[in-house]
Amino acid sequence: MHPHLRGRPVKRRLGKTTSVHPAGIETLSLCLQQSSPTQDWCVIPRCHLCRHQKSKIDRIQLFGVGYLHKSSSMKETYCSAKNITTVLSVLFIMSLFIWFIRDGSSPDIYTFPVPPLLAELSAKRFQQPTGVFQEPVPGANHLFFVESSCALGPTDQSMVLIKPRQACALESAAKTNPNMTIYYLDTCLAEKDYDGSLVLLNPLLKELFHYNNIRLYHINMKRYLVETGLEGWLLEGHLNKSHYPIEHASDVLRLVTLWKYGGVYLDLDMVVIRNLSKLGLNFVVAESENYLGNSILSYSWDGFGHNLVGKCLEEVRRHFKGTEWSFNGPYLITRVLQQECGVSVPSETNPGRCKGFIVHNPKTFFPLPYQSWSLLFDETSSNATMAKLLANSTYTVHAWNKLSHDKQIMTDSKQPYSLLASTFCPRVYNISRPVF
Repeated sequence: MHPHLRGRPVKRRLGKTTSVHPAGIETLSLCLQQSSPTQDWCVIPRCHLCRHQKSKIDRIQLFGVGYLHKSSSMKETYCSAKNITTVLSVLFIMSLFIWFIRDGSSPDIYTFPVPPLLAELSAKRFQQPTGVFQEPVPGANHLFFVESSCALGPTDQSMVLIKPRQACALESAAKTNPNMTIYYLDTCLAEKDYDGSLVLLNPLLKELFHYNNIRLYHINMKRYLVETGLEGWLLEGHLNKSHYPIEHASDVLRLVTLWKYGGVYLDLDMVVIRNLSKLGLNFVVAESENYLGNSILSYSWDGFGHNLVGKCLEEVRRHFKGTEWSFNGPYLITRVLQQECGVSVPSETNPGRCKGFIVHNPKTFFPLPYQSWSLLFDETSSNATMAKLLANSTYTVHAWNKLSHDKQIMTDSKQPYSLLASTFCPRVYNISRPVF
């Protein structure tokens, strides 16, 4: 027995009306997930938690539920339990509440038996999908996607706003990168709805949650920008005054996310066809000889990568322009790299010239440039297009949604986009028939 536990074993029994100290309920609730259900006794050191009203004999009265606590200074105040059903109901509710918010352990709480039926009912009723409301861990192996449609509006949506092609981006990333945690950062669904039920009303998310490396996290703009240097920038209304608020919110959020947590960011109109881990961190992709893109970004959580994305946030704060589409996106990434790495032509950046930071060739992530986006939907040249898309050096395919969003993809067709989706996001593809 633990040296702090100087009580005695107490037999389980179903007794009369009891008086239960509120701390006793909390203590029992905190431990409801632990201990062996076969154990028929528990220990109560210096028990002030549960007493028979008349005899004052320390005794368990709660139908097979044992508990223990090491506190020796509890106040002699009690709460009455009218009957056994009331006590069990309170314990059940408190156990669920503590289970959701606890941080894993407490130095004052020890293990004790759990009623098997109670644990089973709790698991069945309140089990959440793996991706609901989990904040990224700084420095972990992350791959991020951002939905910024509700960055300025009220977050009172009843469902997560995700479309089949966006869901395909997540599934393809999860499928080809099982070693990475894939995050869908959402600005639309209110935090009060992150209990799992409303999320699972979306059939696309139900399919995505078959992958245990997909996570969903809500972004509240005001809170998300705290301690990033952009709190004042947001309050000054620069984003509200922008001619492209959703796009510029996305530009800012991807930078903030990589500064806060580190990892890789991808646009939601990508299909991931290879594992990205071998590329490491700290890279961007050239869209042309003179400009870099921001549809794929990678910065480390510390070191030079963190400092570089920090410079990008400073550039947003000082020189944001709401009237220009690309000024706060690709052009910003280009300007900062030129300044910090001392290069005039960004595409010529190599690890030796910029502390290990890499600028990848466009073909690595954009096998079809934006000028050729229509080939993704053209069945007549499907074989040649697929050969180009699946080349050994290619990691992603960019669908250029700004240009192609109105173009239909028919499932079971030979359109290259359809063929890619059937292979790399099969779950989403199969429930999106007949038009993907």
